[in-house]
Amino acid sequence: MFPSWIARPPRNLGSRSHGKLKADQWRTACLVNLVITLCRIWGRADASERDQALLRNYLSLVVAVRWATTQLTSPHHIEIIEQHMAYYTHSTLELFGPHALVFNNHASFHIPECLRTFGPVHGWWTFPFEQFNGILQ
Repeated sequence: MFPSWIARPPRNLGSRSHGKLKADQWRTACLVNLVITLCRIWGRADASERDQALLRNYLSLVVAVRWATTQLTSPHHIEIIEQHMAYYTHSTLELFGPHALVFNNHASFHIPECLRTFGPVHGWWTFPFEQFNGILQ
């Protein structure tokens, strides 16, 4: 069961019929639904080493995103983000090879610098504008 404050992703997530997801639906799907589902599948005692490595890789990304998007920031928060982004990137290289890395992987390493300079991301990210664009559409 979901708490009432969490926006649910579509029930048919993964099929074309659900249409385009809103930013909040993506966030819920990636930070809640996939975490629960992947832990149940890839976190089992009988899961292969690769599946467990895939789970650690994904959870590292989730931890980095979660800490990067908190309402407050501190040097400790930034250190956690740096560690998890480094692990995520290195494990992505090991799991999928260099072709799996894209510009966003490089850009994510600038997030700690932006947090130090500008403070918490809620003050400078574009999520509120994405929501407003959705309302206008």
